[in-house]
Amino acid sequence: ALHARGHTQQAALLLRYCAISQPVYLLRTLPPAITHSLCVAFDTAILRACCALFDLPSPLPAEALNDLHLPFRFGGCGFRPTVRTSRAGFWAAAAAALPAIISTLNHHTVLPNLPLVAHLRTLHAWALQSGLVPDDVVFLSSWPDTLTRYTSSQMQPGMQKVLTHLIEKNIDDTRLRSLRESGDALSLARTTAARAPGAALWLVVIPSEQYLTLSSRDMQLALRHRLGLAPSNHMPTRCACGHVLGPDPYHFHSCIFHRRRAVTTRHDMLVDFCEALGRDAGALTLAEDHSHDHDWPDLEFWTRGLADSGHIITDVSVVCPTAPSHRQTGRRRLACAEARSETKRQRYASLASEAGADNLDRKSTRLNSSHANISYAVFCLKKK
Repeated sequence: ALHARGHTQQAALLLRYCAISQPVYLLRTLPPAITHSLCVAFDTAILRACCALFDLPSPLPAEALNDLHLPFRFGGCGFRPTVRTSRAGFWAAAAAALPAIISTLNHHTVLPNLPLVAHLRTLHAWALQSGLVPDDVVFLSSWPDTLTRYTSSQMQPGMQKVLTHLIEKNIDDTRLRSLRESGDALSLARTTAARAPGAALWLVVIPSEQYLTLSSRDMQLALRHRLGLAPSNHMPTRCACGHVLGPDPYHFHSCIFHRRRAVTTRHDMLVDFCEALGRDAGALTLAEDHSHDHDWPDLEFWTRGLADSGHIITDVSVVCPTAPSHRQTGRRRLACAEARSETKRQRYASLASEAGADNLDRKSTRLNSSHANISYAVFCLKKK
């Protein structure tokens, strides 16, 4: 109903925080062998809902489906499937409950005959076969030692979280290794940018203010952008500039026909937002005067009377790591933004000298975009 009314952002939050968590209790209390068919049906329903909400193609390409399921820290969208987590959930719950069960029975000789122990043995064998044996997880040793560990009431907390992380890390490592071996610079740049800190905040932000609200179309385009999908299911084979669109869904960010239209408009929207943000913070702001021919940054802020008073000169750039000219650099996180920041530093070196200004702390001069594959390089000078 929310999606039908144009509230895709709110519907996606309900799907993430309410719907996906519904089977958690069953998955932690029933063995995976029993819940497997339920998990498959539930994951299919969640995927169908995602495709409807975000207007995604069905079926999803394998790489996009993998990214939809992976967590934010691995460049995914966080719609974790229950099939992937059911073993870890049951194992952690059973390990936590076993000491209490043993103390209630008060008889260790019946321990090997408990059905619960048989399930634990099966899960333990699965973990060893899957390579989920980090050095710092002592409960994944040989089976008799593990059973002793279970019954000692000394199991380390967070077992489900540790196991789930290991499962997903193995999947992510396999994906990255495959991309590097194939030399797929476009996908490498995309996944690197998507896992940058803050790159997925737009997926979880609460739309409590107008500036935190995304339209349904914006949400759909942003998710397609993060998954490496084309902006629409029905795209022409070539752009008007002659570029082949099929293997490059990000072409429109760098198309020569868009440089003085959509690309400039996107930049100007960011400048307007930064200017409004400065005003809200109590600073006096001045935007670049385009009527003059001289080279000057986009914004100036005067922050007299604030905690950090001064005169800040700011220039905003939008960098897309998936553009053909940036893909090799984009293999390192935020490298494109750093390179653009350095370019701006050199460009305005004489201005900085004349104004008696220094660069602000580099950590505060680069921001991540709400769209996963764009880094905003914000170059700032502050008068001494």
